[in-house]
Amino acid sequence: MSKKSDERKILLNGSMAKTKYEMNKASMGRLREKKEYMQVVIPKGERDIWKSYAASKGKSLNQYIIDLVHADMGGAPELPANGDAE
Repeated sequence: MSKKSDERKILLNGSMAKTKYEMNKASMGRLREKKEYMQVVIPKGERDIWKSYAASKGKSLNQYIIDLVHADMGGAPELPANGDAE
């Protein structure tokens, strides 16, 4: 980018635009505050079968698994107000 282009961006936006890396890092930080991650080990090829079945139900594989667990538990669990599980 030229200096003239940078000056124009500062004039229009009030500051320099963040890089893609900075925007992605901030986005991932907000996501980590609200979500937890876990891994499941399954036989090779099984994931594709589950994924296509979930798609036939109109859901992502992730949402399908969450719905199955909640159904088995008798509904979605009540989480504390701050979102931290005990």
